[in-house]
Amino acid sequence: GRSVWVGYNQSYLGSAGIVHFDGDTVKKRITINDGLPSDWITVIVRDSSENLWFASGNKKQNGSGGIAVLRNTKLTAYFQDSDGKMFGSCNALFSDNKGIVWTHADNGIARFDGHSWKLFDSTMVSPDLPNARYSQIIQDKSGTVWFGTEGSGLLAYKDNRWYQFTT
Repeated sequence: GRSVWVGYNQSYLGSAGIVHFDGDTVKKRITINDGLPSDWITVIVRDSSENLWFASGNKKQNGSGGIAVLRNTKLTAYFQDSDGKMFGSCNALFSDNKGIVWTHADNGIARFDGHSWKLFDSTMVSPDLPNARYSQIIQDKSGTVWFGTEGSGLLAYKDNRWYQFTT
């Protein structure tokens, strides 16, 4: 249809967050008051089950943020992995061909396997990667998930192992 979901990272309309627009009217607004980790929305992704995932964060609010998912009408927010490691701001989001959801977070790369989150901090990914900034996530035909970084090359995740490619 003509339905569009829009995430804001500044409050142009008096309230930031997410707006669902059907082409004629605003059907729904979702904000931090509804359970979003932050009203500063960075990415929206639809997975293969038609769930909507929202990455959020705001450096101006001490790295607050996380991930939220809208399944049917229920919003669930995630701020940390199953070991209690906080995500911080999340600036990229991707749902791979196995249904795993990936995000770049202030504190590393996190993935959701359908049951729980696991945060790979920078030292787990590569000792050469302290405080890397990430830009994009994609998956190739072989199933390798690729992570673009700003100045630290490419990362690849395949068969439960990390690889870093630099000049």
